[in-house]
Amino acid sequence: MQLDEPKAIDPAPAGTHLAILVKLIDLGWQESSFAGQTKEQRQAILTWELPNKLNKAGRPYLVSKTMNLSLHEKATFRSWAESIMGRTFSKADLFGAGRFNVKDLIDRTCLLKVDHVEREGKINARVTNLMSPPEGIPAPARLTDTVYFTLDPEGFDPAVFETLSTWAKEKIEKSETYIGLKARMTAPAADDPRTAMRPAKQPTAAEIIDDEIPF
Repeated sequence: MQLDEPKAIDPAPAGTHLAILVKLIDLGWQESSFAGQTKEQRQAILTWELPNKLNKAGRPYLVSKTMNLSLHEKATFRSWAESIMGRTFSKADLFGAGRFNVKDLIDRTCLLKVDHVEREGKINARVTNLMSPPEGIPAPARLTDTVYFTLDPEGFDPAVFETLSTWAKEKIEKSETYIGLKARMTAPAADDPRTAMRPAKQPTAAEIIDDEIPF
Protein backbone atom coordinates (compact mmCIF):
# COMPACT_ATOMS: atom_id res chain seq x y z
CA MET A 1 0.00 0.00 0.00
CA GLN A 2 1.28 3.46 -0.84
CA LEU A 3 0.69 6.18 1.69
CA ASP A 4 0.53 9.81 0.70
CA GLU A 5 2.28 12.39 2.84
CA PRO A 6 -0.15 14.83 4.55
CA LYS A 7 -1.24 17.54 2.12
CA ALA A 8 -1.48 21.31 2.45
CA ILE A 9 -4.85 23.07 2.82
CA ASP A 10 -4.38 24.58 -0.66
CA PRO A 11 -4.26 21.43 -2.85
CA ALA A 12 -2.50 21.32 -6.19
CA PRO A 13 -4.96 21.52 -9.12
CA ALA A 14 -6.23 18.30 -10.62
CA GLY A 15 -5.09 17.41 -14.12
CA THR A 16 -1.95 16.44 -15.99
CA HIS A 17 0.97 18.79 -15.44
CA LEU A 18 4.62 19.17 -16.30
CA ALA A 19 6.53 18.28 -13.14
CA ILE A 20 10.09 18.15 -11.88
CA LEU A 21 11.22 15.60 -9.30
CA VAL A 22 12.80 17.76 -6.60
CA LYS A 23 13.01 15.44 -3.59
CA LEU A 24 13.62 11.76 -2.97
CA ILE A 25 13.63 10.78 0.70
CA ASP A 26 14.60 7.22 1.62
CA LEU A 27 12.36 5.94 4.44
CA GLY A 28 14.16 2.64 4.92
CA TRP A 29 12.32 -0.64 5.40
CA GLN A 30 8.67 -0.12 6.34
CA GLU A 31 5.73 -2.45 6.86
CA SER A 32 3.44 -2.53 3.83
CA SER A 33 0.01 -4.19 3.65
CA PHE A 34 -1.88 -5.36 0.58
CA ALA A 35 -4.80 -7.79 0.23
CA GLY A 36 -4.56 -8.75 3.89
CA GLN A 37 -0.85 -9.53 3.74
CA THR A 38 1.86 -7.54 5.49
CA LYS A 39 5.52 -7.49 4.58
CA GLU A 40 8.43 -5.10 4.76
CA GLN A 41 9.32 -2.91 1.78
CA ARG A 42 12.01 -0.32 1.19
CA GLN A 43 10.08 2.92 0.75
CA ALA A 44 10.77 6.49 -0.32
CA ILE A 45 8.91 9.80 -0.52
CA LEU A 46 9.02 11.37 -3.98
CA THR A 47 8.15 15.07 -4.28
CA TRP A 48 7.54 16.94 -7.51
CA GLU A 49 7.35 20.64 -8.26
CA LEU A 50 4.62 21.78 -10.66
CA PRO A 51 6.52 24.74 -12.16
CA ASN A 52 3.59 26.04 -14.22
CA LYS A 53 1.03 25.92 -11.40
CA LEU A 54 1.41 28.48 -8.60
CA ASN A 55 -0.23 28.35 -5.18
CA LYS A 56 -1.75 31.24 -3.25
CA ALA A 57 1.70 32.31 -2.08
CA GLY A 58 2.94 32.58 -5.67
CA ARG A 59 5.16 29.49 -5.40
CA PRO A 60 4.91 26.31 -7.51
CA TYR A 61 2.75 23.60 -6.01
CA LEU A 62 4.54 20.59 -4.55
CA VAL A 63 2.97 17.13 -4.58
CA SER A 64 4.34 14.03 -2.88
CA LYS A 65 3.82 10.29 -2.90
CA THR A 66 5.28 7.51 -0.78
CA MET A 67 6.19 4.46 -2.86
CA ASN A 68 7.82 1.07 -2.51
CA LEU A 69 11.38 1.53 -3.74
CA SER A 70 11.30 -1.54 -5.94
CA LEU A 71 12.68 -2.35 -9.37
CA HIS A 72 10.58 -5.50 -9.75
CA GLU A 73 9.20 -5.67 -13.29
CA LYS A 74 5.63 -5.14 -12.03
CA ALA A 75 6.44 -2.39 -9.53
CA THR A 76 5.03 1.08 -10.08
CA PHE A 77 8.32 2.66 -9.04
CA ARG A 78 10.20 0.88 -11.80
CA SER A 79 7.63 1.90 -14.42
CA TRP A 80 7.77 5.51 -13.28
CA ALA A 81 11.56 5.52 -13.08
CA GLU A 82 11.75 4.23 -16.67
CA SER A 83 9.34 6.96 -17.80
CA ILE A 84 11.40 9.64 -16.06
CA MET A 85 14.67 8.33 -17.51
CA GLY A 86 13.12 7.81 -20.95
CA ARG A 87 14.24 4.21 -21.42
CA THR A 88 13.38 0.63 -20.55
CA PHE A 89 15.82 -0.70 -17.99
CA SER A 90 18.23 -3.40 -19.12
CA LYS A 91 20.06 -5.98 -17.02
CA ALA A 92 22.91 -3.49 -16.69
CA ASP A 93 20.49 -1.09 -14.98
CA LEU A 94 19.40 -3.74 -12.51
CA PHE A 95 22.58 -5.59 -11.59
CA GLY A 96 26.25 -4.89 -11.05
CA ALA A 97 28.36 -1.90 -10.10
CA GLY A 98 26.94 0.30 -12.86
CA ARG A 99 23.29 -0.30 -12.04
CA PHE A 100 20.71 2.47 -11.99
CA ASN A 101 20.97 4.88 -9.06
CA VAL A 102 17.71 6.43 -7.84
CA LYS A 103 19.55 9.72 -7.27
CA ASP A 104 19.65 10.11 -11.06
CA LEU A 105 15.89 10.77 -11.01
CA ILE A 106 16.34 14.08 -9.20
CA ASP A 107 15.79 17.27 -11.26
CA ARG A 108 14.25 15.43 -14.22
CA THR A 109 11.03 16.49 -15.95
CA CYS A 110 7.95 14.31 -16.44
CA LEU A 111 4.18 14.53 -16.86
CA LEU A 112 2.29 13.97 -13.63
CA LYS A 113 -1.41 13.17 -13.26
CA VAL A 114 -2.97 14.65 -10.13
CA ASP A 115 -6.45 13.75 -8.92
CA HIS A 116 -8.57 15.33 -6.19
CA VAL A 117 -9.88 13.06 -3.44
CA GLU A 118 -12.02 14.00 -0.45
CA ARG A 119 -10.88 12.85 2.97
CA GLU A 120 -12.38 13.93 6.27
CA GLY A 121 -14.22 16.76 4.54
CA LYS A 122 -11.09 18.15 2.86
CA ILE A 123 -9.99 18.03 -0.77
CA ASN A 124 -6.51 16.55 -1.19
CA ALA A 125 -4.27 16.25 -4.24
CA ARG A 126 -3.07 12.72 -4.99
CA VAL A 127 -0.47 11.68 -7.56
CA THR A 128 -2.03 8.86 -9.59
CA ASN A 129 0.16 8.46 -12.67
CA LEU A 130 3.45 9.51 -14.24
CA MET A 131 4.41 9.66 -17.92
CA SER A 132 7.37 10.74 -19.99
CA PRO A 133 7.24 14.40 -21.08
CA PRO A 134 6.31 15.14 -24.71
CA GLU A 135 9.27 15.36 -27.07
CA GLY A 136 10.41 18.84 -27.97
CA ILE A 137 9.10 20.57 -24.86
CA PRO A 138 11.94 22.42 -23.11
CA ALA A 139 12.51 21.61 -19.45
CA PRO A 140 10.80 24.24 -17.27
CA ALA A 141 12.78 26.34 -14.81
CA ARG A 142 12.88 24.87 -11.32
CA LEU A 143 12.34 27.11 -8.26
CA THR A 144 12.46 24.50 -5.49
CA ASP A 145 15.80 23.33 -4.08
CA THR A 146 16.47 19.64 -4.67
CA VAL A 147 16.88 17.23 -1.75
CA TYR A 148 18.22 13.69 -1.82
CA PHE A 149 18.34 11.69 1.39
CA THR A 150 19.50 8.10 1.69
CA LEU A 151 19.96 5.64 4.54
CA ASP A 152 22.76 3.87 2.69
CA PRO A 153 25.81 4.16 4.98
CA GLU A 154 28.04 5.68 2.30
CA GLY A 155 25.56 8.44 1.51
CA PHE A 156 23.80 9.13 4.82
CA ASP A 157 23.90 12.82 5.76
CA PRO A 158 22.67 13.75 9.28
CA ALA A 159 22.42 17.42 8.26
CA VAL A 160 19.94 16.57 5.50
CA PHE A 161 17.97 14.39 7.92
CA GLU A 162 17.47 17.39 10.22
CA THR A 163 15.89 19.38 7.37
CA LEU A 164 13.16 16.79 6.74
CA SER A 165 9.57 17.22 7.90
CA THR A 166 8.58 15.91 11.33
CA TRP A 167 6.33 13.36 9.60
CA ALA A 168 9.23 12.00 7.54
CA LYS A 169 11.73 11.96 10.42
CA GLU A 170 9.37 10.08 12.71
CA LYS A 171 8.69 7.48 10.02
CA ILE A 172 12.41 7.06 9.29
CA GLU A 173 13.33 6.76 12.97
CA LYS A 174 11.00 3.76 13.32
CA SER A 175 12.59 1.84 10.44
CA GLU A 176 15.00 -1.03 11.05
CA THR A 177 17.29 0.56 8.47
CA TYR A 178 17.71 3.77 10.47
CA ILE A 179 17.98 1.95 13.81
CA GLY A 180 20.68 -0.32 12.42
CA LEU A 181 22.53 2.56 10.81
CA LYS A 182 22.60 4.56 14.05
CA ALA A 183 23.84 1.48 15.93
CA ARG A 184 26.62 1.05 13.42
CA MET A 185 27.61 4.72 13.67
CA THR A 186 27.75 4.68 17.48
CA ALA A 187 29.29 1.22 17.97
CA PRO A 188 32.97 1.03 19.04
CA ALA A 189 35.38 0.14 16.28
CA ALA A 190 36.12 -3.58 16.10
CA ASP A 191 39.45 -5.09 15.09
CA ASP A 192 37.72 -7.97 13.36
CA PRO A 193 35.28 -6.60 10.75
CA ARG A 194 33.24 -9.79 11.06
CA THR A 195 32.24 -8.79 14.59
CA ALA A 196 31.42 -5.16 13.80
CA MET A 197 27.79 -4.13 14.15
CA ARG A 198 25.98 -3.94 10.84
CA PRO A 199 22.65 -2.26 10.12
CA ALA A 200 19.73 -4.62 9.68
CA LYS A 201 18.57 -5.17 6.10
CA GLN A 202 20.84 -2.59 4.49
CA PRO A 203 20.82 -2.94 0.69
CA THR A 204 21.79 -0.07 -1.53
CA ALA A 205 18.88 2.21 -2.37
CA ALA A 206 18.79 0.95 -5.97
CA GLU A 207 18.98 -2.77 -5.10
CA ILE A 208 16.26 -5.05 -6.37
CA ILE A 209 13.59 -5.77 -3.78
CA ASP A 210 11.41 -8.85 -4.18
CA ASP A 211 8.10 -7.11 -4.81
CA GLU A 212 5.42 -9.29 -6.38
CA ILE A 213 2.62 -6.79 -5.78
CA PRO A 214 1.99 -4.32 -8.65
CA PHE A 215 1.16 -1.31 -6.52
